[in-house]
Amino acid sequence: MIYNFYTEDILYFGNTPQYGGNTFYTIVYAFLFVIHTILAIVTREIVFGSAFVIGCILEMCGFCGRVDAHFHDTNLADYMVSLVGTILGPVFFLAGIYDIFGHIMKLYNSEFCPIKNVSDYRLTFAIMDFISFIILLAGCGVAGDGGENRSVVGAHCIIAGLVIQLVILIIFTGFVGAFFFNMYNHSSKTSLKLDDRFSKIRDTPYTGSVVFSILISIFLYYIRTIYRIVQMSGSFNSKLHRNETLILVLDAAMVAISVILLTIFYPGLQTKKMRDVKKPQETKPEDGEAEFKLDDEPASKTSITAV
Repeated sequence: MIYNFYTEDILYFGNTPQYGGNTFYTIVYAFLFVIHTILAIVTREIVFGSAFVIGCILEMCGFCGRVDAHFHDTNLADYMVSLVGTILGPVFFLAGIYDIFGHIMKLYNSEFCPIKNVSDYRLTFAIMDFISFIILLAGCGVAGDGGENRSVVGAHCIIAGLVIQLVILIIFTGFVGAFFFNMYNHSSKTSLKLDDRFSKIRDTPYTGSVVFSILISIFLYYIRTIYRIVQMSGSFNSKLHRNETLILVLDAAMVAISVILLTIFYPGLQTKKMRDVKKPQETKPEDGEAEFKLDDEPASKTSITAV
């Protein structure tokens, strides 16, 4: 049973939010916000950069709301800010991860992905993530409108949005698994048909660390999302919902570790290098020289024809 948890006297069921833990995460996300803003500008990684900047702002506001709630634990506005920030923040982080994996596909070979066209892949996950975002946002909005019935409906909407988020994670995991299985199922780089232009970027330890950080992040979001579903599905006066240690460990820490990993191993640095790689240009013949279309003919054959 889901209880009305927006009545002023039972917002936290007598459990005042911790000052220390919530202040720590507020500072962490404030710092990450500054770093990601700089990185997004430097690398010109618009989608991933913007998603992580917005995510950091939401998480920072969410924990800032919990800090203020330490002193005003019956303030509905603080409760709603904390709920919206910590619920919607991860949606943007995941959107950034889904999008950046499209660049990882191009770095290797998008032919190994179930959706071979990178634009179609990115659009598919953008639509799914947007649906999750709308449902979660609606849930937070309805719940915060007040009234017992509305709070219950809002809570159910939030649960539905989280379940959709989990389903998207499962689908994404399947895509990533299929991509790497198909890629490493080939015996040599020749059969892989990797783009030689990106070889210096692809073969660096940093790129491997970026991919590994994405995989670790997905695992962490599984933990966070499942915890949130279980937490929201139980009664709001249950021990699970009132245990702030679990909130700070299974939600806050999971998301923060993921963001920190993708700050240290920032994918945008590699995608910037990919954009900077110039496409091979055809050499134009000088004035007075005959112009030949080489196609795939060997050089020796071309020279004989010229003579």
